[in-house]
Amino acid sequence: MSLISDALRKARQEAARQEAARRGEAPPQLPHHMPLRRPARAPWIAALAGGFAGAALLTAAGLWYFTSRHVPAPAPAPASTPAAIATPAPAPSPVAEITPVAPVPALPVTPEPAAPPEAAPSIPPPEPTLAPDASAVAESPASAPIRTPRRRAELADGTVLTLQGIAITDGRPVALVNGVALGPGERIAGFTVTTIAATEIELRRDGEIVVLALR
Repeated sequence: MSLISDALRKARQEAARQEAARRGEAPPQLPHHMPLRRPARAPWIAALAGGFAGAALLTAAGLWYFTSRHVPAPAPAPASTPAAIATPAPAPSPVAEITPVAPVPALPVTPEPAAPPEAAPSIPPPEPTLAPDASAVAESPASAPIRTPRRRAELADGTVLTLQGIAITDGRPVALVNGVALGPGERIAGFTVTTIAATEIELRRDGEIVVLALR
C-alpha cells in the first residue's frame, strides 16, 4: 500500500504543480506524510492508478528475475580432431615374368589349278532365206487395210464411208457416219466401229481396217 500511496501522492503533486503554473503561482509544497484526499466524484481513478502501478512493479520484478537466473551457458569448446593416421601405401606387386612364345610357322598355300576355258558354243549357220512368192505378197484391193486417215473412203466393193462429225453424248463418244450416229461396237455397211478419238475413228471388217478423220 505504501507504493500505491506514493504513486498517488506524486500524481497529486504533479497536478497541483501544473495548476499553479497555469495560474502563474508558486507550486504548493505538500508534506511528505500528508494524507491524500481522494476525489469524491471519481473513486475509480485511484483504483485504476493502483492497478497500473502494481502491474508495472510485477513486470519489472519478473524481468529482473529472468535476466538474473537465465545466464547463457558458454559454448562448448570444439572437440579436437585427431590427426589423420597416415596409411602406408601398399607395396607394388611383383611383375610376372613374360615368357616369349615361339612363332608358329605359316603353312604353305597350294594354289588351286586354273579351270579350263569353256568351249565357245557352236553357232549353226544361218538358214538360206527364200524369196517370197509374188502371188502371196500381192493382196486384193478389197482386203488391203486403209491406214491413211481421210474424211471419205471409197472401197473396191463400191462401199462409201463418210465421217460427218464426232460428239460426246451422255458421256459416251458418238461418230456420225453416212448420217448415222454410231458408238463403239456398233456396225454400218458390215464395218464395226472399234475406236472413236477426238478427230478420227477406226472401223474393221474381216481384217480390213478403215480410218476416217475430220480433215
